[in-house]
Amino acid sequence: MSSQSKAICVLGSGRCGTSMVTRSINLIGVELGLNFFPTDSTNPKGYWENREIVMLHKKFLDSVGNNINQPQWWHRNEFRHIKQELKEFVASHFSNKELWGWKDPRTCQFIELWSEILKELNVFTHFLIMVRNPVDVAASFKRAYNADQKVAMAIWQRATLLALKKTDGESRIIFDYNQVLDNSLDCLRAISNTFDLPMPQDENKLKNELNKFVDLKLQHSRTSIENLMNNASIEDEIKELYQLCVKACNSREILNTEYFKNQVENLYQSYFKEGKK
Repeated sequence: MSSQSKAICVLGSGRCGTSMVTRSINLIGVELGLNFFPTDSTNPKGYWENREIVMLHKKFLDSVGNNINQPQWWHRNEFRHIKQELKEFVASHFSNKELWGWKDPRTCQFIELWSEILKELNVFTHFLIMVRNPVDVAASFKRAYNADQKVAMAIWQRATLLALKKTDGESRIIFDYNQVLDNSLDCLRAISNTFDLPMPQDENKLKNELNKFVDLKLQHSRTSIENLMNNASIEDEIKELYQLCVKACNSREILNTEYFKNQVENLYQSYFKEGKK
């Protein structure tokens, strides 16, 4: 990649609207590749995940195992091939793309590896973080996969902490699921302004395309933050994390403050100190 291109990395746990926002940025010109997973009953509008990236992430996780929590594990002799394989994949698939992106919840575990590779390839990376009330995430996991609430919330907590911690100092923006669902066009404008992306001149056409994809009928629950905070069965640190995310979604300048960084760091250290995976 001789001239600098831009990549948009969508981060967040499953059932947080990452598919919805990924298709939305695709509509303003972010290339996602061609090999997608098909729609199904759990995601009738599509996952918008590059199959090859997902399969690489799965293979890497199988190979790395618990070492995934070790700093810069990909520099160790037994894992250097992983960095090289991912780097070669990006160079071969996106070297001629000025604006491209990808989404896979597993990316949250590989953020620093991706960042290092993309800098070496002269790609400027922006991070688009999606969050959602963990009560609604758990309900969606239950409907889609019959997942236990505690397991689903732990998945959300881990992915969200990694997304916030590992993108500190990077170009990033954060949205709550409901923000994109209610005002997808406004959110796209904010993404365009923050990441300096082109917006189509015909916004009415864009709005019509968004309306085909961003479907309010697919939202089965919308829990208030008050109900979350009053739910005694949910861990306090999950409540604190979502509360912090809501502050950043409502006032995105907070994302780059020392206050936000310190709050994330405290929650991150507490989570991993307790040995949660």
